[in-house]
Amino acid sequence: RGAVVLVTHGSFNPVHVGHVDMMLRAKAFLESAGFSVAAGVMAITSARHIESKGVEAFWDSTRLRLLQLACAAHPWLRHCDGAGVRVNSARQLARQRLKAFQGLHGASTLTATVEGSDVFLRYTHAPDPGQLLLVVARQGELSQARAKAHRLDANAQARVKILTPAAADVAAASSTRVRKVLEGDDADKRARLARLCGDDVASALLDDE
Repeated sequence: RGAVVLVTHGSFNPVHVGHVDMMLRAKAFLESAGFSVAAGVMAITSARHIESKGVEAFWDSTRLRLLQLACAAHPWLRHCDGAGVRVNSARQLARQRLKAFQGLHGASTLTATVEGSDVFLRYTHAPDPGQLLLVVARQGELSQARAKAHRLDANAQARVKILTPAAADVAAASSTRVRKVLEGDDADKRARLARLCGDDVASALLDDE
């Protein structure tokens, strides 16, 4: 099997360990199936999209800088250089970048979009022709995600893979939780942020206060 580029699209407001774990698990899954994962792209949504949910958005530049820190230990993984703010989904970005990915990694390169089961269950879609979709189930959503995948046509079903939920400590991380810790003044604030985001992202968040 040929090379694959993973693409995910999210608020990353800010990035936390669950986001990176999702990409690492997607990579491991595809490699176990015989694919070679050439790269992974983590793309940010627009600030307007975040604010439409009633949440204050970190600056785009800050979200990208924190993503760079979060990805630093994984040379194959990087952020989108801001391209994500001009699209509405990972599928759109993967479609737009496919030719560029093929130029870098070979003409047979495929894209695989990666998303949480919350996104998969909220929107009705199948991957583009030739595109793979990896869905990482949230706690309590595995059976629902599998049921929805089974309702797709046979061609789409073959290209949609449902991954089991992350370990409990990783699954507990969320951007909302990170923001709440940042707003507090607990004595163990740095340690709590490090558990949620990793040491480098935690340090950068505290330096920005």
